Amino acid sequence: MQRFDSQNRWFVAIGLACQLSVGGTVLAAELRVVTYNTTSDVRPGLSLVLEAIGDEIVNGVARPIDLLALQEQSNSASDTAEIVGLLNNIYGLGTYDRAVTDGDSNGGGRPGLVFNTQTVELLAELAIGTVSTSGQVRQILRYKIRPQGYNDGAADFYLYNTHSKSGTGSTNQARRLVESQALRNDLDQLGAGVAAILAGDLNTRSSSEPGYQELLSPGTGQLFDPLDMSASWHCTNASSCTPEIRRIHTQSTIATGTNGLIGGGIDDRFDFQLVTDTLLNDEGIFFIDGSYHTFGNNGTHDCCNHDISTGTGAVPDILAALETASDHLPVIADYRLPPLVENLEGDFNQDGFVDVADYTVWRDGLGVNYEQADYLVWRENFNASNTATSTLVPEPTGWLILLTNACGLFACRSVAR
Repeated sequence: MQRFDSQNRWFVAIGLACQLSVGGTVLAAELRVVTYNTTSDVRPGLSLVLEAIGDEIVNGVARPIDLLALQEQSNSASDTAEIVGLLNNIYGLGTYDRAVTDGDSNGGGRPGLVFNTQTVELLAELAIGTVSTSGQVRQILRYKIRPQGYNDGAADFYLYNTHSKSGTGSTNQARRLVESQALRNDLDQLGAGVAAILAGDLNTRSSSEPGYQELLSPGTGQLFDPLDMSASWHCTNASSCTPEIRRIHTQSTIATGTNGLIGGGIDDRFDFQLVTDTLLNDEGIFFIDGSYHTFGNNGTHDCCNHDISTGTGAVPDILAALETASDHLPVIADYRLPPLVENLEGDFNQDGFVDVADYTVWRDGLGVNYEQADYLVWRENFNASNTATSTLVPEPTGWLILLTNACGLFACRSVAR
């Protein structure tokens, strides 16, 4: 992982702008989604970890967190709000905000959400399921998300945030199954073709557990593991723990617990992002291959039950921060958004072309939705198009020339790295 200073962050911002608009063509952008069980207290090192996640280059792209699904939050107005403050101290006041639904809990905190107001909009939030002493230990939270600028809803998706019952044995597995059933019931009711991400701490040690199998079972809301890895993820000795499994472990960051951290060493894959098949088809919003990873873990740490700092998954100060910030490691995945196409003047039916069909819309709506001056707008822009196949190239404005030059500089700097 490579860390950035403030000057480098400016180049990241230019790079993101280059993704959005170069040479008059609007391109696809990305979102960075993170799930992180931070525990109920905001601990030393957390700010450094959050900043490092935004500085990390994945598939050639570094970007600040867009959605941060948290677990073990006391409530949204306390520790979640404090995490919002940490991020705003890094990126500027008002950049980040939080969801306000807390949900019911029988202990161990509750899920929460922090989001980047510059890149996404929180449309709705809902608590799911009924908490009991024999079934669901915490309510699952569902958020409806819209990336900024996609006002037609074409890029809307749902983010589920869950923290399943912990512990081994059949009783705890049965309670995790109840939680998975509640989630699948809600997801199934959203209907086929829904884009949804499940993020959270599933507390499962193996892909064979009933609760995990329920999430991946066939049906309308079937979820998929982007890593497509069926295995027993819990490791007790080096001979049974391959580097492939080792690098997806998320808990625990230290062997000996201190200051409220439980310890135990890095030996379990508890934290996940699962997705519906809509996010795997390279259309609309979709998961970017190769982006899913456990932050700070490249599989080189000592196995098993050792500190994450025995590995080389990050520079030493970031590894040290991970060990003090939480028992868990963050799980990161990037998602590609569909091309964002700007509305054209005169494109009254918003199909990306100014043509005869728009004249018909204007004529039929004259005096109600349109006036005579709109005809002049249509005539002046006739044959214009904002699709990639357009043969009409607009003359670059001053800001576009400046941005294009900056993008060239960004490209040269990226190659130089």
